[in-house]
Amino acid sequence: MIDTLNLIKETARIRAWSLLKVPMLYKVRPNIEELSDEKVVISIPLLRRNKNHLQSMYIAVLIAGADLASGLLAIRKSKEHGVHISLVFQDVQGKFLRRPEAKTYFVCEEGKKIDNLIRRAVRSG
Repeated sequence: MIDTLNLIKETARIRAWSLLKVPMLYKVRPNIEELSDEKVVISIPLLRRNKNHLQSMYIAVLIAGADLASGLLAIRKSKEHGVHISLVFQDVQGKFLRRPEAKTYFVCEEGKKIDNLIRRAVRSG
């Protein structure tokens, strides 16, 4: 796991990247809370622009948080393997436990599975 200063740097880096590549992601103001080889935790604050008419988080923001958590781990893994892989999600499933009415956390703990998929992609070309 990386220290607080590096988490701040990673957050700044992902925000700069998203400003250039995915402006909608930049606008939701994601923060990297935890980052390791096996786990990523992203938080997104409940800002006015992130709220729907019920004062909870838009589903699009929820999907963006889930996308970033898993995508960031996959990007890190592909760099470790020294390959550039275009990441496209084939399927998204969600289970809503309650309405997100505050800062919301997105967790991906699938580092080993992502690592294996990247190895398979490299082998298969």
